Amino acid sequence: MADKQQEKPILRMLLAGVSSIAAQTVTHPIETIKARMQISSEAGRSNKGNYSGIVSTFKSIHQNEGMKGLYKGIQAAYGREMIYSTLRLGLYEPFKKLWGAEGKNVPLYKKFLSASSAGLVAACAANPVDFLKIRMQNWEGESHSVGWHARKVYGEAGVFGFYRGVQITIIRAMLINGTKLSTYDQIKNKLKTIGYKDGLLLQFICSVTAGAIMAGVSAPFDLCRTRVFSQDPKNPKYKGLVDCMMKTVKNEGPLGLYKGIVPMWGRMGPFTVIQLVTWEQLRKMCGIKSI
Repeated sequence: MADKQQEKPILRMLLAGVSSIAAQTVTHPIETIKARMQISSEAGRSNKGNYSGIVSTFKSIHQNEGMKGLYKGIQAAYGREMIYSTLRLGLYEPFKKLWGAEGKNVPLYKKFLSASSAGLVAACAANPVDFLKIRMQNWEGESHSVGWHARKVYGEAGVFGFYRGVQITIIRAMLINGTKLSTYDQIKNKLKTIGYKDGLLLQFICSVTAGAIMAGVSAPFDLCRTRVFSQDPKNPKYKGLVDCMMKTVKNEGPLGLYKGIVPMWGRMGPFTVIQLVTWEQLRKMCGIKSI
């Protein structure tokens, strides 16, 4: 039965995309708030709203852009999840096989290597829609379609404009996916050895823990990605990841790298729970063994 279950890699990947879209739908507003907070107090930037805190950011978006402002970029986000999450989750098990991370008592680093490898592939494929999503979320003017923003980016910098900050995206994706899936997988298998049954409770405990650890590890890289993606291509403030980190620390202090950490966890926590629990349940319904 287990061997037969392993023969559904395409379906397993598609289910990963579906579960991620469900998670994105629920958490998109808090992600938009996080993105706006991450660009607040940025040197040389003037914002239309007060993005100093979660409540003030929510009020500013609501007053200036309406409730629909919280869902700016949702179309690009759906496209991103169908590419990015389909690959980063769906390729985890093939990479586990490649790196010898299958079976019991596998060291955590092998699972991290497998998950981060999947994240690398996914980040390279999804950077264009990821870039559009961040751009749309931080667009304070009138809402426009994905196509409108894509034409603007292409007009400003050509095809390479869609790959601005791709190095940061790759590093972030490798850290996030490596941390999330390896932690989830490791904790789940450890708890199963002491008597926990594979079900909703176990999946919930493991996904909450993985989401919290992931947010703490990736926060500085997430902030830099948002800032690099949101800068004016004609007058860029940052040359890349290191430059962005150094300037952020210089202008805002070390804690500036963790700006937006609360809404980031508020998004990553529920997102991880909905994504992984839904994925596990869909796998079960379709006869695919759990992680």
